[in-house]
This record gives sequence, structure tokens and C-alpha cells, in this order.
Amino acid sequence: MRCDAIALLDTRRRVRRPSGALAKDVARDAGLKPEFRVGGEVLRGKPGIVGMSGWMEELGHSPADVAALNIIHVAGTKGKGSTCAYIEALLLAHGAATGWPRSVGMYTSPHLLVPQERVRLSGTAIDERGFAKYFFEVWERLFSGDAAAKSQKGERPRYLQLCVLVALHAFIKESVGAVVLETHHGGEYDATNFVEKPVVTVVTPLGRDHVKQLGPGMKDIAWHKAGILKSGAIAIAAKQEEGLEDVLRARAVERGVLGGDVKVVTGTEERGVQGVKPDVQRGNCAVAVVAVRAFLERMRVEALSEESVKKGVEGFKWPGRFQVVERGGGRERWWCDGAHNEMSIGVAGRWFVDGLEEGVRARVLVFSQISDSRDTEAVFRCLAESLKGSGVQLVIFTTYDPDQTFSASMSLDQQVATTTLPSLDVYERVWKELHPDAGVRFEPQLSEALKAAKGVGEAKAGVDVLVTGSLHLVAGTLWWLREGVGGAR
Repeated sequence: MRCDAIALLDTRRRVRRPSGALAKDVARDAGLKPEFRVGGEVLRGKPGIVGMSGWMEELGHSPADVAALNIIHVAGTKGKGSTCAYIEALLLAHGAATGWPRSVGMYTSPHLLVPQERVRLSGTAIDERGFAKYFFEVWERLFSGDAAAKSQKGERPRYLQLCVLVALHAFIKESVGAVVLETHHGGEYDATNFVEKPVVTVVTPLGRDHVKQLGPGMKDIAWHKAGILKSGAIAIAAKQEEGLEDVLRARAVERGVLGGDVKVVTGTEERGVQGVKPDVQRGNCAVAVVAVRAFLERMRVEALSEESVKKGVEGFKWPGRFQVVERGGGRERWWCDGAHNEMSIGVAGRWFVDGLEEGVRARVLVFSQISDSRDTEAVFRCLAESLKGSGVQLVIFTTYDPDQTFSASMSLDQQVATTTLPSLDVYERVWKELHPDAGVRFEPQLSEALKAAKGVGEAKAGVDVLVTGSLHLVAGTLWWLREGVGGAR
């Protein structure tokens, strides 16, 4: 049953991003202004937000039902997932101490290993049976013959839209007390942004990512991310680079947020987060604490205690971000972080360097990034710069399948296609420029790359391996290490 649900979900993936301009009549029908431009270009294809409200109505859920979920909506470039996970952990700690909320739903994207990770109930991914149950309830309503016939031109939700619909449907059916809702990569036209009345909106640190869809400039990106700000909702943001807070504030006024302004969190407001490491996670945690305090005040319930902050920080878990996995009695230490943009990957590199212990352990980097929406050379250069002086002896470039879904019955060799990236020579040039004495190796199969990294440590006292560049790469690594859902066998 679960496999059938995932297989059907996968049929709704878009093969490629649309390249043709959105026709004016289609734009008008979708409630968009035909002259609206994104990144200096006309809209291409229908944005994810289009159709969402109507599909929720088809599922029997009104805007009032969605508002009753008590949503904290989160957008941003860096730290979105971590901030959401901190908010979830804090709400659960508060609920355990006070009785409300009794349960918390969280939708996050992308998933790491399996799609059901996107739908969390009180800190745990929904199980396979529950995911299949709610998926098929949505599928039958929206994709049966009668439903498809009623839809103009038979248009039905795509993959990410369907994920959001399943999650919110599950949260309503489960009667959760609060929901943490993460955007995909935008804001204004994101599939999650049909939500009209969130309680709190949060914008995490902004950076240059998905520039082709949201750019070309940082202020364009900020405009899109701030699209989640809503009339009557509290607006909170992490400290931003110069000029971007002005964009957020202008949009806050335009949208009529509660109080007419954005509360900017510097990271020093909360004493209870000062021990969180690394520094970037401390900032994410501080934003989460401020957001939860504002949320609870708005809900007119008991305030967040320092003890609940402590419990929430202790209960925080977010696989694939600043995660260290030890194997072989500590001889192997795998440093896994799904950083994938210029802003985050340097942080991942410094986290690795700062955590290394002196000694004769080997040090290896495993890297890959497959993207047509990022300057991958610039991303890798940031990483290589951050690893100067780290003593990395070998970098292994590999590949991964961006659409991979893992299961215990499949081998990693079957999962990841053997491919050769044309940009690998660019990575090698950058690495040799900054690390002339280190070795370079190419392993198209991820499993072979990981075996090679492990093997380097066998001739030494052990090995520290940094795996970064993509969440998909990290997912494959964790699965190979038998960590998390599924796990290689």
C-alpha cells in the first residue's frame, strides 16, 4: 500500500521546469497579473500556489479549517528546516509542560530519505500506513474520474502541491493544535502560500539561491520570500544583510502585518540558546524561540518558560544538517550536512574544521551538486575556501539521483545511476588551485565513493569524512550508513 502511494505520488513530478511564458489569459484565470515579472522575466508556467485553495475545498476543507490549524509559516534561504525543527521541539516541550498544544504537525521540504518525512506528527515522521491512508483519501477526491472531469482542463496538483495537500489534510484529520509550515524555495507564489491566516510568519536568513526563479538580485529574492507575510499575522525575521530588512519591512507594511513591522532577531535576545553550536544553529534557535514566544502570546496561552526552552533545545533533531555519524567504534566519523548554496556551504566547511581533533586521522571530502538553478562552481569555491588549512588529503567527486526514494530492499548501486557530470573538471580546477597538495578522485557511483572514503582511514588511525553539497547526497550517505528510515542492508 505504501509503495503504491509513493509510486502514484512520483507520477506527479514535473519532468522539467516550464520554459514558455505564462499566457495572459491563463494568468488572469489563475488570479495573477499578466504583466507580473519574476527575476526580470515573465512568469514561466503556473506557480505552485495556483489551484491550492480550490483543491482544499474539494477535499472538504475550508479556509477556516486551515486557519484553525494555528500555523507558523516559515520561508528563507538558509536554516529554514532547522528553524522549523526548533519551533516544533519548543512547542512540544511547552505542550508537555502545560498541556497545550497536545500535538504539533510539521510540513517540511525536501524530504531526506522517504516522502513521508515531509509530514511529521509531534516530532516523528508519519508512519507508512498513516501516509498511505491520507494520501489515498486525497488521491480519490482529486484524481478519480469524476473529480478530474470537473476540473477545468483536467488540471490536478503536481508533486509538491500534492505533498502539501496530503500534509494539511492529515493535520486537520489528526486535530493537531499547531502546525509548522515550511515553504519550498520561494514564498509569494509557493504552494504553501495559499494559507490566508497564519498566526506567525518567519523569514530566516536570505542568500543567493534559486536565482533563476527568484532573482536576479538579493532584493528580488527578499521580495519573494516576504510574500508569506500576511495581514493580522506577526512577522519575525532573522538578521539580514544590508538592505534586505528594508525590503521585508516594506512588504510588512504592504501586507498589513500585526504591529505594522517585522521583528528582527539578532540572536542575542535569548539567554537559553547561547550554548547551541555551531553559531549558525544558535541563530536559528534564537529565531525559533522568539517566534514561539510570539505565537503563544497571540494564542493567549501560558508563556514559554526557560525550562521549556531548555527541553526544546535538548529535544531538537534534524537529520542531514550538522549531523555526525560514528561507525567502527569511532574510527569512522561521517560529518553530514546538506548545505547547497554559497551562504551555507562555507558554514558547513567551518563546522567540519572546527570539530576536527588533532592527530593522524585521515581527512576526506565527498562532494556533489547537480543543479541548473545555482552557480555550482561558486558554491564549490566557497567550500574549498572554507577548508583551507583543514588537512583534507583527498576530495572525491561523485553523483546522485535527485529523485531517489530509498527502501531497505534496494541497493545503493541500483538506486543511483552512473553518470558523469561535465562540471567535474571545473571542480577539480578550483580544488587544485586552493589545495594543490591534496588528491582528487572521481567515483560516479555514490556507494563506491563512500567505500573509497572509508578505505582511506583503514591505513590510518581512522578517518573524518565531510559529505556535503546536496541533501540528496547526504540522504544517500545516511542510507548507506544504515542511519534513519530504510537503511542499506
